[in-house]
Amino acid sequence: MRSTNAPKSGSFVLSFLWTILISLGSAAAVFALVFGTCCIAVIPLIIPYLGTVVLLPIHVFVRLLAPEFLRSAVVPVGV
Repeated sequence: MRSTNAPKSGSFVLSFLWTILISLGSAAAVFALVFGTCCIAVIPLIIPYLGTVVLLPIHVFVRLLAPEFLRSAVVPVGV
């Protein structure tokens, strides 16, 4: 019999796969943006501060996705 506090192992695999999928998708979007503007869009991205500001929402989303999957993987104890 399975313990009620045991984590769901599929959630960890799903978290890893989503992270890879979102990373590849965002990289493809940036790549398409750069080549779609004939490499003009790379100028703000190579300036460190501007590149960080432009790509920050993607980094934060990918970073906060793992705790959300972890929260859904653990069965609440009080319920």
